[in-house]
Amino acid sequence: MRFRAAITCLTLALSAGPVPGCTCDEPPPAPEAPQPLAPLSESSWRVPLPLEGYGDAVVAVPLGARRPRRVVVALHGDADRPEWQCGSWRGIAGGDVFVLCPRGVRRMDVEGSPRFTFGTFERTEQELRLALKALKQRYGKHVASGEVVLTGLGVGATHALRLAKQEPAFFSRVVAIEGDTEQWTAATAAAFASRGGKRVLFACAHVPCEKLGVRNVLFTRRNGGDARLVVAGPKARGFDAHFTSLVQQQWSWLIGKDPEANPLR
Repeated sequence: MRFRAAITCLTLALSAGPVPGCTCDEPPPAPEAPQPLAPLSESSWRVPLPLEGYGDAVVAVPLGARRPRRVVVALHGDADRPEWQCGSWRGIAGGDVFVLCPRGVRRMDVEGSPRFTFGTFERTEQELRLALKALKQRYGKHVASGEVVLTGLGVGATHALRLAKQEPAFFSRVVAIEGDTEQWTAATAAAFASRGGKRVLFACAHVPCEKLGVRNVLFTRRNGGDARLVVAGPKARGFDAHFTSLVQQQWSWLIGKDPEANPLR
């Protein structure tokens, strides 16, 4: 209608001179395409990220990126290391995302190598928020705004599901590998879906987790969300190569690129 009115106005002006109250504005210019950023550079594909009051987080960096890139948060398991989870999720998600891995608290040493876990939920939440802020401060416009992918293993999965419950629009795509998934009730699933949550992937290696996973997928789907279950089998050891491969097969579905890829249950 706006285009048609402008043509009518122009016709009257040409045929009968100026028409009071009639203006013939030119169409607005097309928006300019965003300018590419300088290629992101670092000393390595994986770097430490200092946090005040906490141990250094670890970041897997999308080297060479010239546009904003998605953030994947990886909360490790018990007696684990953030470097290991960053490596696993770099393999799953590829080299074009930031993988942010908080350190947590030191638990013990195994053969001279320190291992870490996570403490209270409140401490973990604060550490993660500081890590996200530090990531943005360090890499600026290379960090995409909006939702992030939140993943957790074991105790990390327990915290991840609770974070998703609190802020589903921000932590809208979640991967819970083992952990306490009993907290994912029908009410939680309904709140997640209605407040912006999109997809949840449950991944299990043990029968109790698998049974809860089947239940949790049903809860999520019946309440308007989308969920899937990966079962690695009892021979899986931690987040091993087989387990990692099964989760990787669901990555396109998780981020919304391929909704039909490898449907499970």
